[in-house]
Amino acid sequence: MIRDMFFLYRPIIGWAARRVLIGRNRNRSKPSTWRFTRTKVDQYLAEAWLSFETLAPSLPPQPTRGSRMNVQLATLTISIFQACLMQASSVRTPSNSLRT
Repeated sequence: MIRDMFFLYRPIIGWAARRVLIGRNRNRSKPSTWRFTRTKVDQYLAEAWLSFETLAPSLPPQPTRGSRMNVQLATLTISIFQACLMQASSVRTPSNSLRT
């Protein structure tokens, strides 16, 4: 079950995340701040997949393949969001790095 997520979705999700994020501003209100790089996006994805691996075993069993896929994709979405939040809390922007 979980193997399906890795083999089917990992390349697609990686492509989509890179396509959407690389080169975009990290903060809309401050365009002069950092932009997403391929390295950072790959790091977010790696952390998200690790988080997914820890959450997936606790997922409840689903009656159909479609419902199982939806629950897994929701779990992956939460994992990606958590990875982004963890990185955002540890990112030092040029403005706050001068204060420390």
